[in-house]
Amino acid sequence: MTMKTLMISALCAIALCSVQLGVSAKPAQADTLDRYVIDGTNVTDFDGSQLVGKTVKSYDVMTAKSGKTVYRIHTITTSPSLSDLRGKFSGMSLNLDALKELENIDFEEIKKMGSEGLEKLKEQIDGLKDELEIYKNISADVMYRPLIVVDGKETDSIPDPQDIASVIVTRPGSKAALQYGDKARNGVLEISTKKSASLDAADPVVILDGKEVTMDVMKTLVPEKIVSVTVFKNPEDVKKYTDNPDRGVIVIKTKGK
Repeated sequence: MTMKTLMISALCAIALCSVQLGVSAKPAQADTLDRYVIDGTNVTDFDGSQLVGKTVKSYDVMTAKSGKTVYRIHTITTSPSLSDLRGKFSGMSLNLDALKELENIDFEEIKKMGSEGLEKLKEQIDGLKDELEIYKNISADVMYRPLIVVDGKETDSIPDPQDIASVIVTRPGSKAALQYGDKARNGVLEISTKKSASLDAADPVVILDGKEVTMDVMKTLVPEKIVSVTVFKNPEDVKKYTDNPDRGVIVIKTKGK
């Protein structure tokens, strides 16, 4: 065996020892498990699709270790999507000023009839305005966006909630939505502002459960029995009830009717 061969063999042995020593010096690799929690709900098989169409408000990662297992907890908070809010709005038809008109009755008399119902109704209206503020600031895929009509004109934005007098949400596929064509395939959000919602306040037409009544009758209604109050000011809608397009129409539906 030559000197050259001995040198190569020695070098190989040293290298082999070094590799073995290096391996024995490293700790056993721990298993890492990821857990995703989106808006407080544990999500299994997370692949990113769960965030499609959502706006991420915060993303936090917390690490914990148990034995050889490392747990990474991904906590994600998102803003409500347009489709979520559309679901909340669906079927609502409230008019803030008309309901406020009921509030202006002798409050002591309302208390005798049950003021809790009126207070609850006021809370619902305030909640609706808050949701509109959220809705106004959401960025989401246009495929989920309903057609927005403000004071009879189509628009891409929602006015300041403080300026809103009434909100009517029309479901996709309904007769009212079909009048707008394909652009209303996701429904219609009809908003009337206080500026344009000035009915001929002294003498509007009041329709109670399909029958015309006087304002005095409307003021005797018990708030707990009211399901919805809708105000029409568009001439096309108003002419269904009166020949005077400036009067405006208040349509009230009560429970059991």
